[in-house]
Amino acid sequence: MIYVLIPSYNDSRNFSKLLSNLNFIITSKKKIFIIDDGSTDNTKEIIKKLSEKFPVTRIGYGQNKGPGYAFKFGFNYLMPKLQSDDLVIT
Repeated sequence: MIYVLIPSYNDSRNFSKLLSNLNFIITSKKKIFIIDDGSTDNTKEIIKKLSEKFPVTRIGYGQNKGPGYAFKFGFNYLMPKLQSDDLVIT
């Protein structure tokens, strides 16, 4: 399985194109996690809608803490789920 971690802060306008491109480039089985770093735009709603078409899940928290914290949060969320042959892309 390929896992993609993408930290995000108020980037909802870019998700559709980004997910389309990832879906085209990574043709094997994948799960995409967008780490919502306390966005104040419509990130939550956009990801929910896009999850009907793409293998994307929103994880996150309520306050902006920066990309370093977002990556750490994403890895901490993902690590217990990983198998020895999985690949994580950031």
